[in-house]
Amino acid sequence: MLEKLIVKYIFYPIYFIPDVAQLLSDQFAFRPSGSTTAALSHILNDLSQLCATDTYVHIIALDFSKAFDTVRHSTLTDKLASLPLADSIYNWLVDNLSSRLHCTKVGGLLSSPLPINASVVQGSPLGPTNFLITASDLKCIVPGNKLYKYADDTYLIIPAKNSYSIQTELHAIEQWAKLNNLCLNYQKSSEMIVYRKIRAETFTLPKSVTGLKRVDTLKILGVTIDCHLSVQKHVDNLVQISGQNLYALKTLKFHGMSSDILSSVCTVTLINRLLYASSAWRGFATLSDLNRLQAVLNRAMRWGVLSTTTPCLSDLFDSVDDKLFSKVLSNTNHVMHHLLPPKKEVTYHLRPRAHDRVISIKTTLSSHNFIHRMLSKDSY
Repeated sequence: MLEKLIVKYIFYPIYFIPDVAQLLSDQFAFRPSGSTTAALSHILNDLSQLCATDTYVHIIALDFSKAFDTVRHSTLTDKLASLPLADSIYNWLVDNLSSRLHCTKVGGLLSSPLPINASVVQGSPLGPTNFLITASDLKCIVPGNKLYKYADDTYLIIPAKNSYSIQTELHAIEQWAKLNNLCLNYQKSSEMIVYRKIRAETFTLPKSVTGLKRVDTLKILGVTIDCHLSVQKHVDNLVQISGQNLYALKTLKFHGMSSDILSSVCTVTLINRLLYASSAWRGFATLSDLNRLQAVLNRAMRWGVLSTTTPCLSDLFDSVDDKLFSKVLSNTNHVMHHLLPPKKEVTYHLRPRAHDRVISIKTTLSSHNFIHRMLSKDSY
C-alpha cells in the first residue's frame, strides 16, 4: 500500500514536469494514460507516415534478457537522484533497495541467503516505476530515428534514408545496456522492412542487419503486423483463439452454467480479446477481416454463450474509439495528445462539431491511423 501511495502521489506528478515529461515521451508503460493501445498507435502512425515519404522503413524489435532482474541498484539510485524528489523520499527509496537478500529453494532444500545489488520486483508497485526510470535515458542518437518503449519491450524505427545508421544505433543501445547492467539479446531481436505493396517491384530490399533475424510479420505488443501494415495475420490469430474460447464456453454450458453467467464470461474473455488495442489496428483491417470477427460473435450468440442483445462488433469498436478519443481531447497530459493537430480558429457560430481541431488532408495511409480516423469521423 505504501509503495502504491509513493507511485501515485510522488512519481506521477513528477512525470508531468516538462523536463521529465520529455525524458519519458517515448515510454508508454507504468504512467498515467499510458497503454499498449497508445504505444501501438504511435508506432503505426510513424510507420504509415514514413512509408508515404520513404521507400521503406525498418522496424527492429529489441529484446533485453531478464531486464527487470538485472537493474543495478547503484545506477538506479543515481538516476533517481536527478529527479526532483524530496530528500526524505529519495532516502526512503535508497533504503528500500539496500540490504536485499536472495535465496533459492530446490527440492525442498533452501540455500543460505546472499546479498544482491541488482533487480527490481516486477510485480510490485515500485518495481515497474524503477525500471521506467532506468530506461528513461535510452534514446536514439541519429535525428529521424525513433524509439518506442513499453516497459522492456523496445522498438526502433529507422526510415530508408537513415539505413546507414542502423549499426550505429544498435551499437549505442548495446553500450547503454552494458552501462546499465542489461544485455541486448540479438537472438530474440528481429527486424522487419515495412513498405507499400505498390512499390514492391520498384526497389530492392536492403541487406539484413548482421545478427538480426529478418521477418515478414512482427508481433508488436500482442498485435501481429505484416510488412505491408496489414493485420490479416492478427485477425487469423483472433479467429483461431476465439474458436478455442467458444469451445470452452460451450463445454461450460453443457455442464449447466446459466446463460447470464456465460454471457458475462464471454464478454470478459472473448469480446475483450477482440477489442484489445482495437483503436490502434482497426483502421488497418479490411472489410473481410472485420466480417470474419463479426462471424465469431454471431456464432457465440447462436451457441447461446453470448446475449443476443450484445451490440455488433463495429458498435463495440466505435464505443472504445469514442472513449479513448474523448480522453485524448480533454487531457493535455495524455500520451497521445501531441498527435492532435492544432485547434481551428473560427469567427462564426455554426452547429457544434465533435472536436475543435483542424482536419488534416486525407491520404491513403494516414486514413488508417486512429487520430486521423477520429478527426474525420462525422465530418461533413
